[in-house]
Amino acid sequence: MNKSLSKILLLYLVLVITSALFFAISTKTVVAQQPTEEWWNVDWDSRIGVNLTETAGLARVNEPTDIEITFEPAKCRDPYKEVRVTYFDGSKWIEVPSQVYNVKMEGEYAKSCNVVFLANCPAYGIVTYYVYYNNPDASAPVYDGLRYYRVAKTVNVVNATKEGVEKKYFEMIWDTAFNLFIDGQNITLPGGGPGWEMFGSANFGTGWEDEEGNMWYGANKKVTVVNSGPVFVDLSLTMSYATDWWGKLYNYKVSTQDIVRVYYQPNLHPLVRYHLKIDYKEDAVTNHFWTVGLKFANDTSVMIGTTWYDRSYVIYKDINWKNTANVVQTNPVEISTYDKIWSPENPVGWWSYTGKHPSSTITTPKANIGLIPTYCGGTNPTYDYSVYFNASIIDLDNEVGMTLDGITGGLKDEKIETIQYIYTYDFTQPAEPTMSNTAKKLRNPLIYTLGAHDLTVSLEAPASLQTGESTFLNAIVSNRGLYNETNVELQLLIDGAVVNSTIISLLQVGSSYILRYPWTPPTLEATYNVTAYAVPVPAETNTYNNMETKFVPVVIDTTPPTISGIFPILAGQVIAPHSSLWGAEVYVNATVVDNILENIDRVFINYSIDDGATWKTVNMTRIAGTDVYEGTIPQIKGDATVLYKIIAIDKNRNLKEGPTYWYKTRAIPFVPMWFGLGAAIGAVITLIAALYTRKKS
Repeated sequence: MNKSLSKILLLYLVLVITSALFFAISTKTVVAQQPTEEWWNVDWDSRIGVNLTETAGLARVNEPTDIEITFEPAKCRDPYKEVRVTYFDGSKWIEVPSQVYNVKMEGEYAKSCNVVFLANCPAYGIVTYYVYYNNPDASAPVYDGLRYYRVAKTVNVVNATKEGVEKKYFEMIWDTAFNLFIDGQNITLPGGGPGWEMFGSANFGTGWEDEEGNMWYGANKKVTVVNSGPVFVDLSLTMSYATDWWGKLYNYKVSTQDIVRVYYQPNLHPLVRYHLKIDYKEDAVTNHFWTVGLKFANDTSVMIGTTWYDRSYVIYKDINWKNTANVVQTNPVEISTYDKIWSPENPVGWWSYTGKHPSSTITTPKANIGLIPTYCGGTNPTYDYSVYFNASIIDLDNEVGMTLDGITGGLKDEKIETIQYIYTYDFTQPAEPTMSNTAKKLRNPLIYTLGAHDLTVSLEAPASLQTGESTFLNAIVSNRGLYNETNVELQLLIDGAVVNSTIISLLQVGSSYILRYPWTPPTLEATYNVTAYAVPVPAETNTYNNMETKFVPVVIDTTPPTISGIFPILAGQVIAPHSSLWGAEVYVNATVVDNILENIDRVFINYSIDDGATWKTVNMTRIAGTDVYEGTIPQIKGDATVLYKIIAIDKNRNLKEGPTYWYKTRAIPFVPMWFGLGAAIGAVITLIAALYTRKKS
């Protein structure tokens, strides 16, 4: 009986202890999940502080902010699932929608990526956001924002979801046109029928032609989705231009890429960044071309009320624009307009349309929509790449947009890029100052720094080298923090050994320093670990970007020099390599180049006068400042056929033997001494006889 009671008591005690332990563990787990002022969520083990600074004096609300971060090594497997962006509002942590792209991997772990989120910041203020990662059990987050659908072959749709309600936001139709919706209501095709269309084809309505006047036409058109997420959607339209309508010749002269990035805005007013890249394969002749624009009417008939019209139309008196003189202009009547609104010297302009469809029988909102250029540039140094506001009336087919004056552009191999934003806003807001303030914000985005004290390091090193080849290694340290730093130590290491270092007495915010090191690897085939490293400064918490390593393989050079431009020279005149000449010295020069700079070891002439049975050698010397080597084949006595060739050897013992040339020498005729003396005596006798005859007469 006592034994049974003891067993019962023991079992009871075990249950009590187990329950207590379970309760304690459960209680601890629940408490640990609660955010604290110091940390958002303990399930995430790592974070990076991001400081945003406003410099234009304008408060930012839901501004798309794009930052690049570097992860701690082997701490993030999948940024698409793990990354979260948060901030502390003074009493609680708030997670904001974010989107990851441009992920770079090192093995199974992510090295770096870009993160885009919507940020708020007061005028001239500094706010801190935190990027959390290092949670391998995290699931992909779901936020309010954009939803992408491909509903047909040439129709791409982007809807916006807010608080569980999904509305139309953006759609691309016919691959080169797109419509915009404010709070779900179409502002580019009012009335639900043909009307306005937003287009982005580089030559839409203008055409291209080559120097002979042959027209080029768009072909090989393709739309792809590059990025799709809650914060932005990237659509890429690529097109080439050929000399027949259907592109069947495939002789493409110009190629373009339009990268349309649609940003989510919680007020459901779309913000679109339009990035156009143009690549000329041949010279082009164009009057001008659209970079992006609004086509307010099209060739399709439309019914307004009970009347059919051949084309829809709008009036231009509701268009405002600011030119490079910083003056706001307004079209008082329906007229064509052409005015410069952006230039590299004065990038201030914009245009905005605040009108509506002229029909009173169709209920439509005002279309408050405008374009803001932020960049235009290219590779032609003689062209200023200015952007123009262009409102044209062509047979009631009214268009307005931004163009580049292409008269002096379009050279072969020229590349051009333009960036502009399509901005939509509430019809109750006036064009000025709404557009001016928005343009100022877009041209002065928030500046981000990763931590109050943050150094970032990059390394410039060749992908590979050949034995004997020299190069420069550049270690670069930049100050991306909020404060100037002093006594910054920068090191360059090869295989773990410091080969060069420096102390930077002052590294100001936003500045960089380059440590340049000349390097010639040992003549040994191997792979070298080259590392740039900045010693962390006091209070620097994000040290993962203080170092960059590259592995540089050095391979044995097996490429011989090249020999060209071989010329024999006699008495300062170039002669043909296969010539006959009187016996004399012959100077020979040749251009000798190696694939490695300053790697030529020896260049010489081999020549033979016995049909190649034996060869003699003459060393060649390099003419200073050139790749030309010269040597002299000595005078050959007697009749002979002289064979000669150039041989070059580099420092890695790679030999190149040039082709064999020849020339013939002829012996200088021998005149005996007595023959010369007799001739002289005869001349004297002749002279005496002549004088005697003259005297006698």
